[in-house]
Amino acid sequence: MKFNLNIERDILIRKILAVVVGNFFCALALEYFLKPNNMIASGVLGMSTLISHVTGISMSVFILLINLPMIILGVKYLSKEFMVFSIMSVFLVSFYLEFLNKLTPVGFSMTENILLGAIFGGVLNGVGIGVTLKNGTSTGGLDIIGTYIKKKYNVKIGSALMAINFVIITISGFIFTFDEAMFTLISLFISYQVSDRIQLGVGRQKQVLIISSKYDEITKGIYQKMNRGVTYINGEGAYNRKDLKVIFIICTSVQLVTLKDIVKDVDPAAFMAVSETTEIMGSGFKKIEL
Repeated sequence: MKFNLNIERDILIRKILAVVVGNFFCALALEYFLKPNNMIASGVLGMSTLISHVTGISMSVFILLINLPMIILGVKYLSKEFMVFSIMSVFLVSFYLEFLNKLTPVGFSMTENILLGAIFGGVLNGVGIGVTLKNGTSTGGLDIIGTYIKKKYNVKIGSALMAINFVIITISGFIFTFDEAMFTLISLFISYQVSDRIQLGVGRQKQVLIISSKYDEITKGIYQKMNRGVTYINGEGAYNRKDLKVIFIICTSVQLVTLKDIVKDVDPAAFMAVSETTEIMGSGFKKIEL
């Protein structure tokens, strides 16, 4: 059954939940860990924090104002579906921050240790951003720009936004202190590492190339013990000019242990190269929406 914007009902519910939960984590990170320790969140939230600190005007006002040009860019270049949820995020995070601000006693902080604030604030913020991006939505603001950059230049969103946020952090050093700005850098680095891992699943899947004359036996062992698909790549030895088969396989970190045992048992002299994957698409793997 189709719903609004030609989205199936279960997908629509999943995206709405992602926006609701993701933005709540971002608001928690800012209100309870970052802001009390004079650190800022990423993107528009960070800019709004700085301007609010200088002017004394509510952050929510600046969140809406600064997001406006981002929304215009997104409407022009990104999908209508993505932008509907991004706009929803802008209003939700503003509501959450106002709600938490009224709910929380003045001067309250989960920790007065700035390093703990940077770590836990970064993790919470990264979870919020990662949950929204993984489900084809965003927290608005610079996430819209980051998504545009990824679509156009195939650059990881976390890496793109880290560069943009460096300027904002530098400005925060003049408003607060440069020690606090450097802790903010640590927090944002953690945040985007977490968001990239949630969105892309980096570290859970390994790409393995195996070169062995006993490729057929190794493949049988993989089928029997791992139940994974295998691809042969035709190759040629540069020195002896002999034809060879290169085994190509994607597996999890846990399965890699089993794969190493299979290769070692069949051919201890086999060549084996292992690398991390950043994105996998196709049959048998979940689609990354952004």
